[in-house]
Amino acid sequence: MKINKFLKAAKIASNVLIPLTAVMVVVKEITFANASAINDFLHISTQKIIDDGAQEKNIFYDSKYKSVDELRKSSEQIIEEVMDEGITLLKNENNALPLSKGNSVSLYGASSVDLVITGGGSSGSNVKAVKKAISLKDGLAESNLSINEDLWNFYKENPKYYQKGKMGNDASGNQNQVGYYEGYYTIDASWEEMPESKNNQADAAIMVLGRTGGENIDLFRNKEEVITGNKNVDEVSKTMSSFDYLGLSDNEISILKGLKNLKDNGTIGKIIVLMNSANQIQCDFVDDPTYGIDSLLWMGTASSVGTRSLGKILVGDINPSGHLSDTFWYDHSKNPVYANFGNIVYKNSNELNKYRNGENQRYTVYQEGIYNGYRYTETRYEDSILKGDTSFKYDNCVSYPFGYGLSYSKFSYSNMNVDVLTQDNETIYSVSVDIKNDGFVPGKGVAELYIQKPYTSYDVQYKVEKPSVELVGFEKSKLLEPGESQTLTINVKEKELASYDSNYAQTYVIGSNAPSDLYRFTIASDAHEAINNILSSKGYSSSDGMDKNGNEDLVWSTYIAFSDSKYYSNSFIDNALENSKERYSGDDINFGVAFITNQFDKVDFQKYSGFESEERNQPYMSRNDFESTSFKTISLSASSKLANDQKTYQ
Repeated sequence: MKINKFLKAAKIASNVLIPLTAVMVVVKEITFANASAINDFLHISTQKIIDDGAQEKNIFYDSKYKSVDELRKSSEQIIEEVMDEGITLLKNENNALPLSKGNSVSLYGASSVDLVITGGGSSGSNVKAVKKAISLKDGLAESNLSINEDLWNFYKENPKYYQKGKMGNDASGNQNQVGYYEGYYTIDASWEEMPESKNNQADAAIMVLGRTGGENIDLFRNKEEVITGNKNVDEVSKTMSSFDYLGLSDNEISILKGLKNLKDNGTIGKIIVLMNSANQIQCDFVDDPTYGIDSLLWMGTASSVGTRSLGKILVGDINPSGHLSDTFWYDHSKNPVYANFGNIVYKNSNELNKYRNGENQRYTVYQEGIYNGYRYTETRYEDSILKGDTSFKYDNCVSYPFGYGLSYSKFSYSNMNVDVLTQDNETIYSVSVDIKNDGFVPGKGVAELYIQKPYTSYDVQYKVEKPSVELVGFEKSKLLEPGESQTLTINVKEKELASYDSNYAQTYVIGSNAPSDLYRFTIASDAHEAINNILSSKGYSSSDGMDKNGNEDLVWSTYIAFSDSKYYSNSFIDNALENSKERYSGDDINFGVAFITNQFDKVDFQKYSGFESEERNQPYMSRNDFESTSFKTISLSASSKLANDQKTYQ
C-alpha cells in the first residue's frame, strides 16, 4: 500500500486511529461496492438513465443491492472483516489470552454497557441509525463466554453513570459527566458504589475504558479547562478539575485496584483491559503492579458488530493481527503537540475585537512541525544514541510505538531484498521479505517498510526537517500455519523519498551532494524496531544506550544525488488529470500544476509580516537543536493587518 494514501487517510481524521490492516478493505469496498447502494439508503434512485440526446443507446447503472437490508448486511460483513483484522493486542502476560470457551467473565466500567460506537466529524455516523448494534455482552456470548448478568444489569439500570448532559460553553450535568462533548461521560461508578456481584467468581475480568473526541469536539487536558465559566455544572463536578480526560479517573483507578485484590485472593483469574476509543488513552497504568493487568486490547470504536469480532479474538477463534496506526503514549505531556494545544488566544485579543467583533481571537501554531507521534519519539531516540545523550528517556514517553501489535503466534523476517526498477520513467524500489510463523497456532503477520532519509548539511542550513524513520508501505500475510513462510513484496516510488524545502528551494528536494549520506530501507514490526535495525546497521548496540539490538540484515541502503528539480512539477502528483494545466490560469497556475512551490506563506507565523519581528523569530521545532526548540508555546499579537487579511480568507 502506498504511503501517500495512508497519510491522506491520517490527515483526514488525525484523531481517529485506523488499524493498518483495514485501510485497503475499507477503501475498496466503500468506493466500489457501496456507492450506488448508499443512494438507495438516502432514498435516491438506484438506477439512472442517461439521455443526452446522442445517438448511442442509453446506459443503465444497476445497484448491486436489491434492498437497504441487503446493503446493511453487506456493510456489516465489511465492518466485521475490518474489526477481525484490526483489533490490536498490546499486552498478553503469560499467555493470559486466549480464554477458553465457556469461561466466566465479569464486565466492569460504564463503557461496557454504553460502548463508543463511532467517531466524530468526518468519521462520524448517526448512532441512532445503527439498528441492533451488538452489545458487548451479546458479542462475547456469541463466542460462548458466560457473562456476569448481575453486574451487567447494575450498569444498565443506573444510567446516571453514563447519562447525557448538555455540553459546551453552557454545560449542564453532574459529577458523572465531563464537558465539551455531548453525550459522554468518564467518571464511572467507584468500586464502593458497585454491587456485591462485583465480587463474583470469574475466570476473567474485563475493564472497559471508553473515550471519544475529534473534529469540532476537541479534548481538553484537564477538566478545569472544560468547566471554568460553565454556569450549570454542579459543585461536585467543579471539585474534580484535576482529571485528565485521556488518563484514568479516580473511580476507574478504584475499580482496577479492586480487581487486583480479587485477583490476589483468587476470586478472578485474569484482568483484561479493553480500550474502546479512537483516541490514545495514556498508558502509564498498564504495567503498574498496583493494578496487575494481564492483557490489553485496543478495539477503537466498536461499530455495530465489533463486539462479535472481539469475542472471536478473546477465545482464539481469530488470532489478532492488528497493528497500531499511532503512538500510544506513556505520558501525554511528553508529546510536543501538548505545548500548543488548547484555547490559545492572541495576547491583545481585546484589540482584535475592534476589527473583528470578537471573531478569530484564537489560533493554533503547529510548532512541532513534522515531529508528531513516532516521527518525534523515534527521532529523539536515535539522536540521543548518536550523540550519547542520556537525557531523553524513551520509556518515559512511549508505551507502545507506532505499528506495534502482538499475536498469539510469533513471526520472523528474513531474506530482505531490494530490486531497483524503472516504470514509466519512475524509479521503483521493490522490497521483498520472507515472513515466517514461528509460533504454535495459525496466524497472520505484518511486514512494515520504513525508510530513513539522510539528515544532511543542506537540511540543517535551510531547515528541512526529516524524521529518523517514516512508514512507506506494509503488507499482511495470508493465514500462515506454524512453520509456514510467505514472501511479501512492497513497492515504493522514489518520489516518496523526497522532502519539501519551504525556505530555500521552496519545492521538493531529494538526495545529497555527499555520497556518505544514504537512504536506508528496513523491514520491521513497528517504528521502534525499525530505528533499532537502522542503528545496528550503523554499528551501534545496547552498549551505546539502545534499549534493544536491531537486525542489520533487514536494512538496505543507497545513495541518491541531490536534485531540487526532479520532483518540482506536476509529475510528482499521481492524478495529473485533476491537476491539468488547463484548469488554471494567471497567478493560479502554480497550485500544484506546472510548478510545485509555496502557496500559503501568510499562514506561517515566521513568514507573515503582520507579526512583529520578535514574534516571527520564535522557533519551530528542529532536529538540529531539540533541546532549545522543543515544547515552545508560540505567543502572538494581533494587528489591524491580520484583521484585514482574515477578511480576505473568510
